[in-house]
Amino acid sequence: MAHLLNLSLNLNLNLNLSLNLNLNLNLNLNLNLSLNLNLNLNLNLNLNVNVNVNVNVNVNVNVNVNRLLKPNPSTPRIKPPTTNNQQPPTNNQPHFSNPDPAFMKIALIIPTMDRGGAEKQVVLLAIGLKDAGHDVRVMLLTRDGPRSDELRSVGIPVDLIGKKFKGDLTSLWRLKKRLIEFQPDVVHTWLFAANSFGRVAALMARVPVIIASERCVDPWKRRWHFIIDRYLAKRSQAITTNSEGVRDFYANHGLDPRQFEIIPNGVTIQSNNAPTNLKTRDEVLSKLSIDPHRKMILAVGRLWPQKRVRDLIWAGELIATLRGDVTLLIVGDGPERDELIRHRDAVSQVEHVRFAGQRDDVADLLAHADAFWIASEYEGQSNAVIEAMLACVPVFASDIPGNRDLIIDGETGWLFQLGSEAELVQKTNEMFNAPETATRVTLAAKDRIETEFTVNAMVQRHLQLYERLKVD
Repeated sequence: MAHLLNLSLNLNLNLNLSLNLNLNLNLNLNLNLSLNLNLNLNLNLNLNVNVNVNVNVNVNVNVNVNRLLKPNPSTPRIKPPTTNNQQPPTNNQPHFSNPDPAFMKIALIIPTMDRGGAEKQVVLLAIGLKDAGHDVRVMLLTRDGPRSDELRSVGIPVDLIGKKFKGDLTSLWRLKKRLIEFQPDVVHTWLFAANSFGRVAALMARVPVIIASERCVDPWKRRWHFIIDRYLAKRSQAITTNSEGVRDFYANHGLDPRQFEIIPNGVTIQSNNAPTNLKTRDEVLSKLSIDPHRKMILAVGRLWPQKRVRDLIWAGELIATLRGDVTLLIVGDGPERDELIRHRDAVSQVEHVRFAGQRDDVADLLAHADAFWIASEYEGQSNAVIEAMLACVPVFASDIPGNRDLIIDGETGWLFQLGSEAELVQKTNEMFNAPETATRVTLAAKDRIETEFTVNAMVQRHLQLYERLKVD
């Protein structure tokens, strides 16, 4: 077909429309269209249009969709009894239930399996839940990491969702699909990315119990982060956290503090009679090029601004100059590593402050540490501090909410004002000069950890929460 059109139009329109539409549509449409069109168009158009439109539209659309996403046929689906107010679930309405009320299928969702504190707690919790007889699956939103091997070695599946960027909606659909296939009774998300994507996917999959976990005071969050937090909190059954400080932080940003369940971090407690293969002090310090006769202060954590490692470097140089027999050993890696090493080289001596990188022998280092420093600007509940207290190492921590939950100043450790290197050095030096005080404080700290911060206690408190919410 070939057409040549020449059009000249002059239009003056005045329209007053009032429309009331009630539409009920049931659509099934199959369309095959083949069109070959050659069109030459010359158009001159002048329009003067005044339109007043009042439209009231009520539309009810019923669309029947054959879903491509189907639950795993190998997993039994239990239908609840039908009442006058309740319709049985259909194939388009996932229903998660298990025949044994004591048995639960639990999905733990977290961004990565890096060597962070939250990741460690997820590993300990997942293993504890599996040991208690439950079906546990860990879903990683963004990427895999070194801690995944701990899960796979005990038979816990680890699913990688593969989120590529912040607004990656395809990963949301993949996560929803995994949840529908697994049919969990409980979804428990950890950290902001998983708390947002994970809870939305769980809502889409109609998971019965949805729980988030806030692990840290997060001053980096902007207004839109808290809008998301508040919106999803209203659609969650609970939010777990590891400290009162974290709960209070989120309460100050509009979340209901009554929704928070405080469950302290857990650490593995070794039996007093358990065999040990810890290395000697000479072996450990000599490999790090530290004179075994020098006192060794240990700092463990990610090398990024939150940890205020610059404060530690200044304090390390001060106390080494003051005493002449101290070396600060900084263990960990992170985005600030190279910059911090340059800073150390500018203000201190290598003999006074050393960087050890990421290490797997922190237990050996703690066994021979004479003090432990943490200068963080904010924390939830530091696993490193808990482990140092358990190892009877004197702990000196910045006076912030997360650290105050663990340390009673002068009783189970020492607190110093945030950013005050002088106070940190003074208190550490006083402790070195009073070994009896150090012994008393470290024994009290160890007793507190063994009483209140065990892995078993952490797992049991999570189980009690899951069971209570499942029944409700």
